[in-house]
Amino acid sequence: MSRSPTRKMLTPLATARMVSAMQTMAHSLDELVAISELAKPTVARYIKELQAARLIHVGDWARDSRGYPTLRQFKWGDAPDAACPLTTRTAAERMRNKRAMDKGTAL
Repeated sequence: MSRSPTRKMLTPLATARMVSAMQTMAHSLDELVAISELAKPTVARYIKELQAARLIHVGDWARDSRGYPTLRQFKWGDAPDAACPLTTRTAAERMRNKRAMDKGTAL
């Protein structure tokens, strides 16, 4: 007789782990999944609700496997979200720089 896989639920212990981790430093969604041992959709829903309640904020941006800063890192507190480094230039500026790089005269 095979048993169904044990489902992890959002318990007070898992909640305490995530809150404690975010109070000490900023963590990405994947790191919070590992810390809490919950499924990614559960942690994502929890993070979304905490952001809506202004209990956490985006404290920093981590780099993905391609080297782009696209991974949000969440931190406890009611501070404003950190600006995404990718949005510091307008689309026209990014395209101008790309065309210059293609010609070999990058800015």
